[in-house]
Amino acid sequence: MRNTTPIKIDATGGLVEIVRGDFAVPVVIRPKIGGVGLAAWIHNSKEWINHELTACGAVLFRGFDINGAAGFQECLQALGGPIMEYRERSSKRSEIQDHIYTSTDHPADQEINMHNEHSCSSEWPMKIVFFCHQPSQTGGQTPIADSREILRSISAETVEKFRGKGVLYKRQLGTGFGLGWQEVFQTDSKPEAEQECLKRDMEFGWLNDRVLQVTFKRPAIRRHPVSNEEVWFNHAAFFNILSMDMGIQNVMRQTEAFPFNTFFGDGEPIQKETIDELQRAYRNNRRYFDWQRNDMLVLDNMLMAHGRAQFEGPRKIMVGMLEPISL
Repeated sequence: MRNTTPIKIDATGGLVEIVRGDFAVPVVIRPKIGGVGLAAWIHNSKEWINHELTACGAVLFRGFDINGAAGFQECLQALGGPIMEYRERSSKRSEIQDHIYTSTDHPADQEINMHNEHSCSSEWPMKIVFFCHQPSQTGGQTPIADSREILRSISAETVEKFRGKGVLYKRQLGTGFGLGWQEVFQTDSKPEAEQECLKRDMEFGWLNDRVLQVTFKRPAIRRHPVSNEEVWFNHAAFFNILSMDMGIQNVMRQTEAFPFNTFFGDGEPIQKETIDELQRAYRNNRRYFDWQRNDMLVLDNMLMAHGRAQFEGPRKIMVGMLEPISL
């Protein structure tokens, strides 16, 4: 049974209702009347929002009037700006304005596997926020999955192996597959790219004049800085070649032009049955909701993984990242 609880929690009065229960997103906030300024409401209710995010990982604002990218930016700043620049890139995005980006420019006919944003990086956002300016005609959902539940769904043997060894990431930037080093590090200067590698504790080397190979090790499991809970927080499955379409795998194996791959931290290959187990844990815990225009989804990035379903028709989802935390 759905539990709808109107509450009065800030100086603006009881202007919203909090819906919990039968939604794929744990908490849904809706205006009770028209004309509620979402950015102002968020500013006055930030402590409560942060408490909810730490408890359940996701809050969906639905039914508010948000004035495009400018209105989204106001909400991001109210949540705890400044907005992070997208650095050490792993997927193609276009900047809309002032560090607000398209959620992804990945082809519509391809699913994006579940992951936590920048979980393999030296710096990641504590909050990632999605804004639906235009939902697609079909599909295009942004599934979410609780990273604590994912960890609990993986066998003890696999967890302990990753806990002890961590994850080794290898990326070849500039092969023609995936991103080039210029886009990953947002520079056309080789010395600057090398400095970015050093700053991020990456080993690097130039395979030729245009391909930069980087190798780095990261933990597979981290503790949430507020709740102190352990979470599954890595790109071990997302960046592993075995997670890719078989046709793409075959082409990459023939050319040895792997844009990325993952291993156990000591270099041992991750076997297919382990990748299948990880993907199954994501799949069994993910939840879907259909986007509506002006929806804004706030995720605690360490507690909630996300992905993207295939879709048809125009789709415009914006993304902003907040509250960087680093190694």
